[in-house]
Amino acid sequence: MVDETGMNEEEIEKIAKEGLLAQNNDCSNNNEIPIDDTVEFCCFIEVPANFDIVEVNDGRNYEFAFNVEDKLTCCLEKDTVGCTVKVNDKSITLDVDVFIVKIVGCIEYIISISDAVEGDKGGRIINPTVPAERQADEQVSICCTDTVCVNNIVGAVVDDDECKDDPCAGFDPLDVEGKIDVTETEVIEGPETECPNVKLIKIKGEFQLPACQFSG
Repeated sequence: MVDETGMNEEEIEKIAKEGLLAQNNDCSNNNEIPIDDTVEFCCFIEVPANFDIVEVNDGRNYEFAFNVEDKLTCCLEKDTVGCTVKVNDKSITLDVDVFIVKIVGCIEYIISISDAVEGDKGGRIINPTVPAERQADEQVSICCTDTVCVNNIVGAVVDDDECKDDPCAGFDPLDVEGKIDVTETEVIEGPETECPNVKLIKIKGEFQLPACQFSG
């Protein structure tokens, strides 16, 4: 069937498919492909209820480290999705083969807050290599450690048959960025802790997965 452009549906679809590839359209705006390059996390630190929490919202006393090398990989999964393209001001939705780009694995992390909790008195520290004992300060550091799982779709590549330019080829786990917002750190007390003998310090953060250089 010929439309007002003078082309039949097969010709229009051919031009549309060529247009997808030429424009390097990744179809990632399609609802069938849930793009998500952010991994959120939170960790909890238990503190005995009778200790005073000195300062947990000052970023100057935080340390944050994480491991990603040999723990994250980039992989491709072939799928067929509907992808919309315009030809002569006409929107056409095509079923096209795509390679779903995923980052999978895990991220280990440790977060510490120095001089965050205070007791009534510091204890004595004995070190055999030092002649004298040391009297510790009543303020101590606290930390939490955990591992988050990663199984995120970060893009999709349109291709005719095989993926000529592998978008995973340039993937480097060290491009992952981690951040915590200390203004969101919470101290949870009382009935919310479900345990009357502790206070909970809740730290929230996220890992930003690297953007892939998609190619058709």
